[in-house]
Amino acid sequence: MITTRLEHKETSRYFYGTNTTVITMQQFDNVTEWYRYSERSPNHRDQNEGFYGHRNMREAVYYCERNLGENHMRPARALVDKIDASFRDRERDQWAPSPYGAYPVVPDYLAGDPFSMRLKHRDEDNRAPIRYYIEAVVSGGTSQRDMEQRAAGIAALVMRTAEERPIELYAIVALRLRENKGYISVVPINTTPVDLHSTIAMFATRESCRSMAFANATQATGVSSSNCDWLFGHPEQHNKGERDRLFRDALKMEPQDVFMQGGYLTDAYEFGRDPVKWVHTQIEKQREVNHEAD
Repeated sequence: MITTRLEHKETSRYFYGTNTTVITMQQFDNVTEWYRYSERSPNHRDQNEGFYGHRNMREAVYYCERNLGENHMRPARALVDKIDASFRDRERDQWAPSPYGAYPVVPDYLAGDPFSMRLKHRDEDNRAPIRYYIEAVVSGGTSQRDMEQRAAGIAALVMRTAEERPIELYAIVALRLRENKGYISVVPINTTPVDLHSTIAMFATRESCRSMAFANATQATGVSSSNCDWLFGHPEQHNKGERDRLFRDALKMEPQDVFMQGGYLTDAYEFGRDPVKWVHTQIEKQREVNHEAD
């Protein structure tokens, strides 16, 4: 695990001047290291198990590592076919240079170019990302079913994309705590082949998305994660692209990489009703952000 410190300066809503948030960023080697670190994090004192799942860290880790079965994986497998069908739109007709074909390009012909004809063929639009950075934290009002639907959509997309090209998948926890402290964790999930069990555990369980995420933030910063908030503002601001750009800068993302926002209440209806559409919406938002940056 690599730990670094970042500073984020922003204009405060409450007083004139600039407020600086010191961010602790932890880059884990794998999901197992995240679990072992979580076991050393403090247990949650409040009684809201409906929110955390398991408040005891060792129990939370055990649940994610040992208690998830095929019934948790089945929704993701069922969505693979839907994702596959939706990705067919990435193929389009192209006219390519050829020594024979449907029509000539006259200037090329007069110049003696042996490939002056044009032949139509199917071409794939390789805008599919190389690396996915996906925020694991979800709002308190997001239901367990919506969390599972969101995770299934993510898993199916990753499984489908991995069939075509090498990809990397990272689970992100990003929280703003009191005393001007912030926390980011980056946890890589194996994609060769896709580790479906860890993908579901990291994105579909209250234990990982809330209990371990908040406790690890407390251990790393020394500040209680009670009443913490979203880092860089609420995900509902992502239409403006500012939050996306801040994360892309902090994570040193490449233009082709995709950052997916955490599960905020305004998104819950969409990823609960149609996770395939939600996944594509997230990718399109990133294309818009990158286009604006260009």
